[in-house]
Amino acid sequence: MVISVLYGDCDLIPRRTLWNTLQSVAADADEPWLVLGDFNAVIDDSEVCGHAADTSASMNEFRQCILDSGLIHLPFTGCPFTWHNCSTGNRSLWKRLDRMLVNEAWLDKWPNASYISALPSTSDHSPLIIHSEYSGTDRRPFRFDNFLTNRSGFLDSVKLTWNN
Repeated sequence: MVISVLYGDCDLIPRRTLWNTLQSVAADADEPWLVLGDFNAVIDDSEVCGHAADTSASMNEFRQCILDSGLIHLPFTGCPFTWHNCSTGNRSLWKRLDRMLVNEAWLDKWPNASYISALPSTSDHSPLIIHSEYSGTDRRPFRFDNFLTNRSGFLDSVKLTWNN
C-alpha cells in the first residue's frame, strides 16, 4: 500500500508540475495507492460556493490529470466543501480543495472504502477521515482434503477437538 499526501500550489503553473508527477508515479503504481491532500484545484463549478476566479482551463487540467493517472474519487459523506476563506457575507467562499483519490488496486483490496469530510473547526480546511473494512481478499481460501476422512482415528480426533 502506498499513501501519498500532497499539497497543490495555489498558482496554476507550478501545479502543472504536480499533475505531471502524479501521472508519472501512476504509470508505475501497481499496488494499492491512496492520494490525498489539498490539491488547491476544483473539478467543476459545483465545487465552489461564492465568487471565485477558477478558470475552466485549471479545472480541465485537474480533471485530465485524474483521468490520465487512472485515479478514482473515493466516495465521501459530510461537508461538500473542504476549505473556507473565513470571510462572511459577499466575501464568503467555500471550495472542495481537499479530497481522496485511489487507484483500481486500492478498490480491489478495500472496495467499501469511503471518507468523511467533517466541518472545519480549528483550520480553514475540513479534516478528512477515511473509513474502510478489510475485504480479506488476499487470504487463502479454506481447503479441505477429503482423503483425511479415510485415515484411522480421524473421526475420534475431530470429536475430541470439537468437544474441547
